[in-house]
Amino acid sequence: MLAKQAGVMAARPGKVFVRGVALSVGLRAAFLEHFQAVLRSGQGAMIFSRVASLIRRATPEARRREAFAKAAFCVNEGRPVALAAGLLSGVETPRFRRVDLMRAVFAASDPQVRHFFLGGTQAALEALAAQIASQPNVTLAGYHSPPFTPFEDMDLPAIAARLEAAQPRVVWVFLGAPKQELVCAALHARLPGMVFVAVGAALDFATKPGREAPRLLQSVGLEWAWRLMKEPKRLWRRYVTTVPLGSLLLAEVAVLAGLRALSGGRARFVLQQGA
Repeated sequence: MLAKQAGVMAARPGKVFVRGVALSVGLRAAFLEHFQAVLRSGQGAMIFSRVASLIRRATPEARRREAFAKAAFCVNEGRPVALAAGLLSGVETPRFRRVDLMRAVFAASDPQVRHFFLGGTQAALEALAAQIASQPNVTLAGYHSPPFTPFEDMDLPAIAARLEAAQPRVVWVFLGAPKQELVCAALHARLPGMVFVAVGAALDFATKPGREAPRLLQSVGLEWAWRLMKEPKRLWRRYVTTVPLGSLLLAEVAVLAGLRALSGGRARFVLQQGA
């Protein structure tokens, strides 16, 4: 057991801290290796993602803050977050979208690792199940579309019983923030041997053609504009706040990175590797 835990720790990406919030540092390969190390260990875990709005608001809700604190690691979904992590650490840290994490895990999956999909519409889950049916290395243990209700009204004991019966190793949770992190934490407490991955809109990106922004827009940080154009009524309120928050985050990080450079790298309070 100790050897397995040591393997997980060795594979873990580094971290930098902004406003007390941990940002993971490293190349995509480091995140994928840590994911595989968690699977090999036989331990359970939670894996989330970071966006700029969570950092600027310092994740105010106590339950969600506690859930993030217990996560094995967080991928940098937002481009400003990835840039911030790279600036502070001096380590190349590209953005890692949740849908790309999911696809990469599927591509490298062992047939003995059982996957379960939780959340989203029944039609979308069936579409994703049909997609991975063409990947013989991916074993699907089941999927479930719970009623669209607030977190407090969810029948978590029933969902936990369904998961316990299916016995997946990895549970992909498509419920959207902030509910999905709370659901992952509640289910992980009941089923500590499973790996819960909160991937939100990855289900739509994987199953609905045209929902993903062109690679060019993604590369220059304009994916938000593409999504806003596609769903203006649903997303305009979100991006009115998150786009400025991303700019503020980068400005704040630029100052911190400058201070660290002036100190000759001695300002180690912003950097913690492998923790």
